[in-house]
Amino acid sequence: MGNTISVIDLFWLMDWQNDCPAEQQIELEPGFYTMTFCSDPPSSEMEQILSDEEFDNWIDQPKVIYVFINKVEAMPERKYKGVPYLYWAYDKE
Repeated sequence: MGNTISVIDLFWLMDWQNDCPAEQQIELEPGFYTMTFCSDPPSSEMEQILSDEEFDNWIDQPKVIYVFINKVEAMPERKYKGVPYLYWAYDKE
């Protein structure tokens, strides 16, 4: 609702509050937007790539998620019913 996006930790959803700190809110012009999210590979992939010690260090580090928000002219056609499966692309050598 409105023109504010609230960015919260996934685990906050377990104890839902209808407020969010101002520094975790993004104000947008009214309209339609597409959003693209980019982050680290999933932990299941990293667990296969890293040694046990490296993985333990990696899993304890904060993760960064880049969010690209692009305004579009009209509501985009939905490609999925509900929440789409998130995937990541990488070069296999």
